[in-house]
Amino acid sequence: LDKEIRERRAEIQRNEHRILQKEENLDKKLDAIEKREAGFAAKEAEINKQKAEVAKLNQQRVQELERISGLTSEQAKDYLLKTVEEDVKLDTAKLIKELENKAKEEASKKAKDYVVTSNRESGFGRYDVVIEPKDVNGKAFILEFKVFNPNREASLEEAVQNALTQIKEKNYAANLIAKGIKEENIREYGFAFEGKKVLIG
Repeated sequence: LDKEIRERRAEIQRNEHRILQKEENLDKKLDAIEKREAGFAAKEAEINKQKAEVAKLNQQRVQELERISGLTSEQAKDYLLKTVEEDVKLDTAKLIKELENKAKEEASKKAKDYVVTSNRESGFGRYDVVIEPKDVNGKAFILEFKVFNPNREASLEEAVQNALTQIKEKNYAANLIAKGIKEENIREYGFAFEGKKVLIG
């Protein structure tokens, strides 16, 4: 009986250790998410601050132009927009670049968790692109691309629907499911292109 009690206590301790490890991992993930959200919030606050500063500067310049040159309010605003347009574009471009770099860093980290393949056989045909998780419990993505043909489709929406239908009819998810990825974790997307226009569904 004592041996059985000791074994049960040992099992309970092992379970408690596993639970603690899971809690620690969860805490780390939550901390990472909070830091990322804080970073984006800081960027948004910086953008709002710059918008307020630009608005304040605009008002001051309008008043100064009206005082010095006697321009009407509308004339002063038109002149002002021309003089500050390049500065605003430059500041905006810098912020966008910073956000793009941040997004690229995050994408690079995520990319290590996935394998991308294209034009491979699966089901009853060849898919365009599949993004497969290295962890079978992760989410997978099947992408099918269509160029809008007015002789075949009435709209970009119909082209997207044709792409999604093809994914289903050709059973492109077959290889993913065979590898143990759950069907509910497989995302399917259709892309339709018409010149520079693109629609995703």
